[in-house]
Amino acid sequence: MVLRKLQHGIKNVSNNAMYKPPQWGVAVTDEAAKEIHKCVAKHPRETASVNDNLRRVFEQLRSGKRLASFKFGFFRSEGDGLYRIGQTGVPGARETRLYIFPDEASSTVFVLGMGDKDMQQRDIKHAKEMIRDIRGNK
Repeated sequence: MVLRKLQHGIKNVSNNAMYKPPQWGVAVTDEAAKEIHKCVAKHPRETASVNDNLRRVFEQLRSGKRLASFKFGFFRSEGDGLYRIGQTGVPGARETRLYIFPDEASSTVFVLGMGDKDMQQRDIKHAKEMIRDIRGNK
């Protein structure tokens, strides 16, 4: 039996393949950290829910699942590699979103920003600009 070491684990080249899922890391921009801090102060219940949903996304990533297979109602693509994570289960909540760029090539989730529905279009535009910068700096 021949084994080949891969970037994200070990794969047996026989039909009984073993796969070790990548260990995803996280990188939070300074701007996102400030926005999250503001949201914690203004909307603590919503922020806690978004954080729990982010944990669920990480569980899926770390289990080896691909982004395209996610079936969460709170998780949605905004195009160009940008995803948003919303809150769930918070009655009377202010719609709050966390914007992330899960880079499968580096197994890193870049946290780009957080905001509410009122600033959604601005937040999406800005996050996509940051993704272009991240991709350009690789």
